[in-house]
Amino acid sequence: MKKVFRNIFFILGTTVMLLFGLFYFLKLYTGQNEEPIKTPNLVGLNIFEAKDLIQQLGLQTIVADTTYIDGKNKLEVIIQSPETDLLVKKGRKIYLTINSDKIPKVKMPDLAGKTSLRQAKNMLLSSGLILSEVIERPDPSVGSISDKPVLDQLLKGEKRTIEANTEIPRLSKINLIVGVPVTTDSLSIDSLTNDW
Repeated sequence: MKKVFRNIFFILGTTVMLLFGLFYFLKLYTGQNEEPIKTPNLVGLNIFEAKDLIQQLGLQTIVADTTYIDGKNKLEVIIQSPETDLLVKKGRKIYLTINSDKIPKVKMPDLAGKTSLRQAKNMLLSSGLILSEVIERPDPSVGSISDKPVLDQLLKGEKRTIEANTEIPRLSKINLIVGVPVTTDSLSIDSLTNDW
C-alpha cells in the first residue's frame, strides 16, 4: 500500500513539475516577460524611414499592399496595421500599405469626331485625364458656335493624335481641337492651324 501511495505521489509531483515547466516555457516563448512596445505612427513616412524606425524598435515590417493616391508622395505609408499606440510584443509584424511609385495608366477615351467639347470635358475628367488647352479650328461642317465638336485629341506638347484606348499615365494633360463655324476672318486662321 505504501508503494501505491509513493507511486501516486511521484506521478502527481512529476505532473506538477511538468506543468510548471510547460507554463514557464510558454511564457518565454510568447515573450510575456518582455515589456510591450507601443506602435509608432508610420502614416506619412517614406517606406524606408518607416522600416528603419520599426527595426530600431525590434519589430518587423511587411508591405501588404500598394495603391496610388493623388497628392500623396511616392512610397509614402498610407495605412498601417496594427494602428498607432497599440502595445505589441517584440518581433511583431507591422503590415503597411504604401503609395505606389508608378502612376497608373488609363485608356484615352474616343473623343474625336464623336463628342462635343462639353461631353469631352466630362469624359476626360472621369478617365482621370486633364483638359489642358482647347484649340479652335474653323470647320465647314460646324453650323453654330455652340456646337464645338471635338475634331482631334492630342497629348500636351505633341502634335500627333492620341488614338482611342491608348494607355497613358493618369493625370496626363490633353489638348483638344474643336470645330467652330467658318467665317471670313477664320480663313487666315485656318491656314495657320492646319499644322495641328
